[in-house]
Amino acid sequence: LLVRATSAEGGAVMRSSQAILRLCGGLASSLLFLTAVLGFFTDVLHQVAVGNFLRAAHYFAECVLLGGGGAAGVLAEIRPHPAVSENAPYLSKLNGRGVFYFILGLYVVGRKDSGFQSWIDFLVGA
Repeated sequence: LLVRATSAEGGAVMRSSQAILRLCGGLASSLLFLTAVLGFFTDVLHQVAVGNFLRAAHYFAECVLLGGGGAAGVLAEIRPHPAVSENAPYLSKLNGRGVFYFILGLYVVGRKDSGFQSWIDFLVGA
């Protein structure tokens, strides 16, 4: 089966398996972004409230990395954006996106070693 996708360049043809992979990649990227938002509210704000500003900065950097990766993945998968293609050309190819998701998945799985958030990170990264 072929699914027609309209684009600015004029009607490109996409196989249904490619469309399903793009939707799954968009979902994975959305989950990465959700992990960043949850990490901000659970880790960063908690460390600021306790007074550990250096640890809060570390968690904030993690959230920026995961949120930026998730946003770039959504922009590369659902509607390819020229800024993503220019700054991260590996996201334009299936193999590049696969390696990108694999590395970020490993990063998410290894973030926490215990507690409820470690199980959520494991489910998102797995």
